[in-house]
Amino acid sequence: GVPELIAQSAVLINADTGEVLYDKYKDYPHYPASTTKIMTAILALENLEPDQVCTVSHDAAYTEGSRIYLLEGEQVTVEQLLYGMLLASANDAAIVLAEACAGTTEAFADMMNEKAEELGATNTHFVTPNGLPDEAHVTSAQDMALFAKEAMKNEIFRQIVSTYEYVIPPTNLQPEQRLIHNTNRLIYDTATKLDIDGVTRTPKYEGILGIKTGYTNAAHSCLVAAAERNGMTLIGVVFKSEPEDLYSDMIKLLDFGFDNFRTVDLGYSAGSVVGKIGVDGGSQRNVDVTVDSNVVVTLERMSRDENVDASDFELKIEGEDLQAPFSGGTEAGKLAVYRDSEKVMEFPVYTAESVDISSFRSFLSEISLLKSLRSQKPK
Repeated sequence: GVPELIAQSAVLINADTGEVLYDKYKDYPHYPASTTKIMTAILALENLEPDQVCTVSHDAAYTEGSRIYLLEGEQVTVEQLLYGMLLASANDAAIVLAEACAGTTEAFADMMNEKAEELGATNTHFVTPNGLPDEAHVTSAQDMALFAKEAMKNEIFRQIVSTYEYVIPPTNLQPEQRLIHNTNRLIYDTATKLDIDGVTRTPKYEGILGIKTGYTNAAHSCLVAAAERNGMTLIGVVFKSEPEDLYSDMIKLLDFGFDNFRTVDLGYSAGSVVGKIGVDGGSQRNVDVTVDSNVVVTLERMSRDENVDASDFELKIEGEDLQAPFSGGTEAGKLAVYRDSEKVMEFPVYTAESVDISSFRSFLSEISLLKSLRSQKPK
């Protein structure tokens, strides 16, 4: 049956397609606490190089809450800051990254909100890079699942959030190394006993990939997790649970997904070429297009779908011819998935390369320009 969760809000999505498999008040605004740091990491990875060195400001060094005790004037790399922020949930590291990206935390909040909107968020407003309590700092389980889906496309992010421990070496101001550990018990905890629907289990979860814990008095306990089994990757978000229920909630949520759904792989992984789209007025007649996620279909296990496989689906590229010139990575239509001539899914496709305007066309446009210039001459 459907899991009974203590959490006030939760959502479970397929990480490749974004399909919602479970929803409990998924669009309700909540305080996200430190799960906010997923968005901070997205922007840091987009705007900074991992080996870039940052200098810790006064504001960052004197941040409250969980931290790795960075010192004012200390020099640390972006990668070390990301590990500190995502494993130890360091509020000070989050501020250093925000200032490195945008100059001030206020300017960084604008970047966060812009990115949230771009990713399709509808109930999000960020104020801080670390999720320290602020009345106006809210998001929903659904929006957070979208942010996690985006973050997990990044190899470095995936690597960090699946790591149990990490060493930040001595720096210019700190002679000792800092040993930090992941706060996410799904990754390592084989000791704690949980009662899950009458079965005693431990938090460590088979196939776990990450992602991030959160807790403040206002937000209560929050968790964003991703796990993969048999080629299906799920992302779960649990908001406003309690410390003693948080991991049971998430395990029930992920179990529900793996027990009741499966994916059929349609043969294309993220980044691969899925076909061509016509080009109008370009130096070539068509261009290869790629997908940015794995092309899969989610099916319910207990249904007429039991024996369905890839051969039951038909794929078509749908979209208008593209007008040259355009650059690589331009959205160019959809890869549509049909079953029994009914469209069941679509994946956006992107141009694999840039295409210039055709030399013949640019020659014609020069001639017409000359003509119009001539006709403007006074008689």
